[in-house]
Formats: sequence, C-alpha cells, structure tokens
Amino acid sequence: MIYERVAPATPIRQGDIFRDLPRVDVSLEMMTVIAREDGEAHPVEQDWLDALTDKDVVEVPEEENSPRFVRAVLPLAAVNAIVITQDCDALQDEELSFCEIGLLPEIWKQIAQVSSLKKYADMLTRQGSDQIKFFYLPSDEEVAGFSKRMAVDFSSVLRLPRTELEALKQLRIGRLNDEAYQHFREKLSEYFRRYPVDPWYSLSKEEFEEYAKNREGVSPRPWQE
Repeated sequence: MIYERVAPATPIRQGDIFRDLPRVDVSLEMMTVIAREDGEAHPVEQDWLDALTDKDVVEVPEEENSPRFVRAVLPLAAVNAIVITQDCDALQDEELSFCEIGLLPEIWKQIAQVSSLKKYADMLTRQGSDQIKFFYLPSDEEVAGFSKRMAVDFSSVLRLPRTELEALKQLRIGRLNDEAYQHFREKLSEYFRRYPVDPWYSLSKEEFEEYAKNREGVSPRPWQE
C-alpha cells in the first residue's frame, strides 16, 4: 500500500508512524492531584483552578512567568500517531510533535454508514481535496498493522521528548511512501495555515439573498443588507 518499512537506525522524520504513544487525557473539572502535607503525599480530587492555587499541590517557580507544575495522576491512552515535525527540526528539537491516528469512521462521521465499495471509492478519492481536517490511511496489516481504515486527525496533537523517542524506535511502524508523504505534508500545511473566511462576504446584496436561501448561520455584511 502506501507504507514503507524503516530500518531501526534510520533517523526519525516527518511522516513516520508510531504505535502505542502516550496521550494524556485531562479533565479541567475534576482531576486527581497529589498534595504534600507534613512530608506525606496523598491524592485529592480538585478542579484545575483549585489545583493552581493550592500550595500543597502546585510548585511555584522561582522565576516570574515560568510554568507552575502541578503534581497529578492522569490517565494515559496508548495511541498510534504520525510525526508532523519537519525533518530538519526532527533531528535536533528537544520535542517532536505528532498527530494522532484513529479509526476513519470516528474522525470522518459521514463515512460511517457507507457499505458499498463504489461509495467508499467515491468518498475516499474526494477526501484528498475536500476534507482538510484529516488524512486518510488505508488498511494494511503487513506493514502498518492497520486492520481497518484509519485517518490522521490534524486536530489532535501530541508532543514527546525526541531523545527518549529515539531510544524507543521499536515503536515505529514505518513511514509513508514518497507519493503519500508529499500529499500528507501539503494537507498538513493547508490545515494549519488555512484562513477562516465567510465565502459570501464579497457578494452583492442580490447575490447574497440568493446564497442565503436555505442556509443557516449566514449573516450579511452591512453592504448586503
């Protein structure tokens, strides 16, 4: 398919796929933090704002405006992910950035009810240009270990230490082949540089009135009223 095997010694680069990377799942409403009182540590249930102001939980830095560290017990999910850090930075940055990989129907809801191969083919070929928020990954058990159709979710980003990842290269499944990689990096850049714009802002009053028919959430500009 669209994947390549990678020799263990090969440097990590953009488009490399890893399995079982840790994703931290955080609730701001309630979390288990570790309070230290009288030299002893014990778990406490707090929300994020309380944790930030609890002197028994938070470590206040010496330097102003430096990060405060909160001791907490947080759930970790082992997820598949793909490197999005550019190649030159992947060789030297302290941390690498990844986008999470998930099941295609969970990321692209419209395809969840599709059953025919023809409909799949029609929708999957359109996603390359119509769907900006994800990148499709076909099933491939031999190289990638994907038994089902998957997708890169550009909205879910992880950061992990580069040197520690280099010591765990056995978690690398492989990488995208050249054709898929070129497509992947273009979609990735398009997602992060996209400019939110209301496409109807340049219409005349009459054009806007026609455009707005049967469309919700469309509000006119002053020159269209």
